[in-house]
Amino acid sequence: MKLKQLLQNYSFNSIVPHLVRLYPNQAGSIPAYKGAYDILLHTEEVESDEVMAIKRWKDPDNEVYIHVTNCEGDSWDWNLGKELVIEDGIVLSGEELAAHCLWSLTFYGFSPRDKAHAFDEEPNFKNRKQRIEHLIARLTANKTLCRKEINYLHRTKRIMEIPYNSYAYNKEQRLPYLIDLLENYEQNDLSPYNTFILMISTSKENPILASEKEYLSQFTAWLPKGATYRWAFGINEELGEEAELLLVGSY
Repeated sequence: MKLKQLLQNYSFNSIVPHLVRLYPNQAGSIPAYKGAYDILLHTEEVESDEVMAIKRWKDPDNEVYIHVTNCEGDSWDWNLGKELVIEDGIVLSGEELAAHCLWSLTFYGFSPRDKAHAFDEEPNFKNRKQRIEHLIARLTANKTLCRKEINYLHRTKRIMEIPYNSYAYNKEQRLPYLIDLLENYEQNDLSPYNTFILMISTSKENPILASEKEYLSQFTAWLPKGATYRWAFGINEELGEEAELLLVGSY
């Protein structure tokens, strides 16, 4: 069976419980895995004679785990066309196999765009103040927020930043897609945070339309009860017709 066929055979919802069980430290990244799954389903596979072998491996502590070989460094379209070959003696359900493959495929990022930037140099912040200044510059770049409104970030005890990307492949569904990620797949505990900034970014050619603004209240309804919030809107030309939500929580 090719990887593309495996993913077509199982819904993402049927794979999630196995992702969480097999990789518990990835539970907070389930929305990103949902995006990766949708990208893969919409990607045309490249025919390949290569295989992705599923084998037993031992770590330095002699703990045995399942490893999917010959995939982490290759392009996703190429991987989709590879035959899956399971080592004798390994018994996996289709959903478990899909979970292992998703984990390995996303080793360098949750999208081909992430993978392309995987080795970009990260900002080197010398202290917390520099990190917050970098965040404020990003949030105010499109001038829908002013610095005065969010200068409070310097006085917070903790700041959380979570990005969500739509892969709806339908411009009219990009915001419902983001709402679905929050409502059905987000597993991080946001209850400690009482102040939020929600920045939705699009490309210049595909701005948020008046008809899409009806969805904005659905984002804020999902926030912890009593939390305050501010909106911002950004530009990211890499998004095409899709949208990105940057959720910034603080207390």
